[in-house]
Amino acid sequence: MCYKVLKMRIEPNSSQRKVIDDTIDYNRYVFNFLITANKLTYAKEERILSEFEMNNLCTKLRKRWPCFRKMHSMTHNDVSRRVRQACERCRENAVRKRDRAVAKGIIPPGSPINMSWPRYRKQGRYDSYAHLSKRDFGLEYDVNKSGKRVRKLRLGKVKGLIRCYNQDTPLPGEPKTCIISRKDMGTHMEYYACISCECTATEPNEPTEPKAVGVDIGIRHMAATSDGKLYDHSNDMRKDLRKLKKLSYRLSRDRCDPVKERKARSRLRHHHRNMVNKRKENIERISKEMVDNNDIIVMEKLNVKKLWNRSLSKSMTRGFVNSSLGLLRNRIQSKAECAGKRIIEVNPKGTSQMCSQCGAEVKKKLNIRMHSCPFCGLAVDRDINAAINILHRGWTGHPVPAKDESPTAMIGGEARTETFADRSTGSLRCVKVRLPFSFSPPVKVSGQGSPHTRTEVLVRGLPSPGAHDFISLNIIARPERNTSKVIVDDSDHHLRC
Repeated sequence: MCYKVLKMRIEPNSSQRKVIDDTIDYNRYVFNFLITANKLTYAKEERILSEFEMNNLCTKLRKRWPCFRKMHSMTHNDVSRRVRQACERCRENAVRKRDRAVAKGIIPPGSPINMSWPRYRKQGRYDSYAHLSKRDFGLEYDVNKSGKRVRKLRLGKVKGLIRCYNQDTPLPGEPKTCIISRKDMGTHMEYYACISCECTATEPNEPTEPKAVGVDIGIRHMAATSDGKLYDHSNDMRKDLRKLKKLSYRLSRDRCDPVKERKARSRLRHHHRNMVNKRKENIERISKEMVDNNDIIVMEKLNVKKLWNRSLSKSMTRGFVNSSLGLLRNRIQSKAECAGKRIIEVNPKGTSQMCSQCGAEVKKKLNIRMHSCPFCGLAVDRDINAAINILHRGWTGHPVPAKDESPTAMIGGEARTETFADRSTGSLRCVKVRLPFSFSPPVKVSGQGSPHTRTEVLVRGLPSPGAHDFISLNIIARPERNTSKVIVDDSDHHLRC
């Protein structure tokens, strides 16, 4: 079971717009009232009100003040949920700050927490409300003047049907909730409806020859795949920032004239929206293409916040903003979950420094964008090299989804034996490995022994010059019976793994 959201712009008339605006404003009053109630309760009992208790307070508020009866009663439940979540986050942050101060020795253990609270919402800082039950909203179809069947939105407490845009996109499932939001564009308001639908997720398929891909996300390129494809940014951020600076200067210059100020603010907010929309459109396109063309997607398990903290310059920080690494990962994961595809997350440590062909470690700084291996001679973009390494790590961390119990089905290519050149001696080494035939689920194997069956697989790895006589092989298998050993034969001498 998964959820999909259909977002569409709506165009209410003047009377409908007044009801929507009043509902948003009254919800803002209720939000501020509930924050005050939580403050008073915490001062007496040191606890946060539950959603049920806040709903009862909203009911008493409606009985005492008739003006709050203009809004739909069920929207209070959403306000209670928002206040509860905001207060919980504030308490978690206060506990985290107290624990850090205790660890540093600033305050003694057992000290009370210094509770912080959400900010009160002033006018213009609260722009949405939600219908949590499908009986409070609905989509109905009407016929316009030209005889065309169009879709319109019905909302509780709003008379008549509301005109909708985005008519061609069908509902992805059964509607559950609806969020109505407005956006101030300077000269006018834009209204949107986000309908959350519950749909059945596709069961994970097990193709006979699954296609796997490794994905490396970064700043210079938004994403690089192990197939050698690079996804660039759809917008020129430097050009957008220059225009943003120009529009911001015009807004500050026209403060004395209300008409010019309103127009300048409208241009600025339209430019902000265009920047966000171009970034989101590129992320949706990249994530859809990756999920549609692959069965297994191997990605890095990144902490985006830590990457921001390690930023080396202002331009690097802007690159993180323009890339939207966290949003791209989330969209790929959510689309893969709904499509029944498999996502594997691996440790990204060392993926950019290791050669994807021979396994040698090649140190590079961030300004070096090409990977040139001095041992095997591989020259490729560093992001593509990292994506291939990510794919290799994914092989050793998940069960084989294919029914064919062979390494060929697992890696999606032909099984073969690699020959590498040892630069230290100038000789060639042909490494052959014999493994048990059962490759489900994978684990690393090592040692010496005599297996029952034999299979030649792709071997990756090469000892660096001057190292000991051992080679790190990227081999995975699950041996049958008591055959947890492999034999690695070499023309010169035995190599142990």
